[in-house]
Amino acid sequence: MPAVKQVSATGFDGRVNKLEVVLREQRRGRNQSGGTMVIFPGDISASKEEMLEDPEAEEWKDWSTEAIALLMARRFPNLNIFLVRPSRMREGFSCFDHFLTTNINGDPLDGDYNPEGSAIKHLLLLLKDLARITGVGEQLLSRLYLVGFSKGCVVVNQILAELGAETSTDDTMCFLGMTRAIAWLDPGVNEGSCVFVTDEEVLSTAAKRLRSKSAACLYVVFSPFQLYLDSYEFEYEDDEAATSEELGLDLLQSIMKEGRVPLELEYCLFDQEPTLLTHFKVLQEFTSLRHLNHLDPKAEMSSAPRRHMGTGNMARAITSTLSRSCELM
Repeated sequence: MPAVKQVSATGFDGRVNKLEVVLREQRRGRNQSGGTMVIFPGDISASKEEMLEDPEAEEWKDWSTEAIALLMARRFPNLNIFLVRPSRMREGFSCFDHFLTTNINGDPLDGDYNPEGSAIKHLLLLLKDLARITGVGEQLLSRLYLVGFSKGCVVVNQILAELGAETSTDDTMCFLGMTRAIAWLDPGVNEGSCVFVTDEEVLSTAAKRLRSKSAACLYVVFSPFQLYLDSYEFEYEDDEAATSEELGLDLLQSIMKEGRVPLELEYCLFDQEPTLLTHFKVLQEFTSLRHLNHLDPKAEMSSAPRRHMGTGNMARAITSTLSRSCELM
């Protein structure tokens, strides 16, 4: 198993993020990766050293940022793993201020996502700098898998909002050409905002671009922690209630279905109690991205979801390579 390395990379406007990096085996000077997974972790998770120094976080040290990066590397042995650490932690709350405007606890400010933001530009520049630092090269960017876990899903939402901006940019087109999967793993926020983007016009525009310019499939995974925990703002009677208006998932599903963008919904660990441990165990147990263990792009596409859960076949296979306009190297 390759080792995890802590790397500092510079993105948009000189913003520096620390990352946990696990690279695939190098052979004959070339990285043997089937692509790169970029993951944004949730609340509580920090470096192991930081968690050991925090009495409230210490019991969850097995879910440090290093541990999560290594777990993803074990689960997806064909991928490079880049875990982006939050730029700020406040009393256990992860705050990704370099990607979107947040409140004091790291939730999107006023519950809103700005389609004119700079998350995509920042991410692409981080990848460019990481390619330089690690020496991996352009193939690093050939297939990108974007994953948010828990609070980290606010970054995924911000990126989706930017895909739905009124006017597309070169960065948008570059990102679409690279991206093969966008996943929300047990998403949640702290202050009652909708868990997903809820601007219909923005979502419709994003769906059109995903359909026409990208090979990306969307994945949403929920555990009982986010749906049934007593302290959670909304209460649900059954699994289907996860598509409630308050959660915001029903709107995402309906618009992506209308736009014929593949979206797979998975209920994970619903035989277990809605505890924080169950929440973290989603990282071990979710199955939606299992096809990513194939290096062969054709195998990858044949294994990707072809339907919206419960709605019949809705997707088409799309073959796409890294956009020639994506001049990151």
